[in-house]
Amino acid sequence: MIVTVTDDDGGSGSASFTVHVADAAEAKHDLAGYIAALPDSAFKGQAAQRKNALDNMFRALDKKLETGAYQGFIQDLRNNVRSKADGIGEDWITDPIAQQDIRQKIDDITAYVATL
Repeated sequence: MIVTVTDDDGGSGSASFTVHVADAAEAKHDLAGYIAALPDSAFKGQAAQRKNALDNMFRALDKKLETGAYQGFIQDLRNNVRSKADGIGEDWITDPIAQQDIRQKIDDITAYVATL
């Protein structure tokens, strides 16, 4: 993609870049990788156990996507993963930057999957 910008004095500049649009499975995989790569200090309690439990949740989500159970995928992603980093209640992930990133990624994924 090439973008050209022109200012009100007639000056302009162009730049090219590549845009990759991930499907739901790839976006979910990227989210799982992001969480797995978080330092232990981002977690409350036993980080290894929390990461393992979240990994199991992501594997269950794979099956929902594969079978087209999109509403179940959305509900499980929100209730079982987002709730662990939403800043409400008993969060597993307590790092505020990670919480914000995870919430945004999940909101983007669920918004996309809702269109399927």
